Amino acid sequence: MIVGFKTGPASWLEGQEIVLKDQARMCELWFRIDALKQYPFINMLEWLIDHKVAVGLHYWGMVGGRLKPNFGTRHIDIREESIQQVRSTIQIARDFGCVYVNIHPGGRYLEEMDLDARSQKITDDPPTDRDEWREVWLDNMKELSDYALRNKTMLTVETLPGMESVAMEIRDKIYFPDSANLEDMKILAKQGVKIANDISHTMAGVIPKKDEATENKMWQVLEIFTGDTAKQTGLVHVNTLSRPYNGTDSHNGLLDEDFAAGVFPDRERMIKFLSYFRDLNEVYLVTEPKNEMRKNHVALKELVADVK
Repeated sequence: MIVGFKTGPASWLEGQEIVLKDQARMCELWFRIDALKQYPFINMLEWLIDHKVAVGLHYWGMVGGRLKPNFGTRHIDIREESIQQVRSTIQIARDFGCVYVNIHPGGRYLEEMDLDARSQKITDDPPTDRDEWREVWLDNMKELSDYALRNKTMLTVETLPGMESVAMEIRDKIYFPDSANLEDMKILAKQGVKIANDISHTMAGVIPKKDEATENKMWQVLEIFTGDTAKQTGLVHVNTLSRPYNGTDSHNGLLDEDFAAGVFPDRERMIKFLSYFRDLNEVYLVTEPKNEMRKNHVALKELVADVK
């Protein structure tokens, strides 16, 4: 297991501090391919490589200037632009020797997105037929994975929560995009494509019935999925989840105060989750808290050290 941290333009000063003061040797860079002139991504990459930090790129981009990428939609123009943005990101990863490019898989519905305003919403466009979407999506994920390998990097496809928030920091106004679900992701793994298991996303894909024990159900689903896909996992986003359990993610951290506040999973179960990857030397572990990245990076290293 290789422990890293997340950085990007908004947290770049802290990211540099983590490298210089904590000797971090791996990070995931929030990387927006459609805004290379707006943000200093190339300068950040050059700095990280100069400091001998292994870098993974978390691909972001707005398609047509307003839509989330979608790799299985029946709209060919949106699909092709989404694919081309990932290809362009992979080419940059190749040029800088990045270890992976991570992407979100998307779903049946088209979604409008404003990355600067951190807002999103579902469009009025009817969804793509489920079977059609899955077939096209699987083909394109395999093609992009093969393209990444030819360019000497790894593509990882990330698990997503069941619901999305209209405002990315507010969890009470939500919608259902019918994103790639855990069964879709298992099929993808069987086809040889690497998975990014975002623990909070994987758990938030569970929307229990009122009479179910929510945490027990989430944990059961997480364990089954993780056990089934661990050997095909290239990246793990290590976060915790807070209430309400409504299918959305909360990006809580790994600090003592997070566990004391009742986030899920607790510390003991988090160590058990990490143990699935204990013997896998090329799995990258990255934490993505809303704040206190430096402290959370240290906390993640401590959790990994406790894995037996």
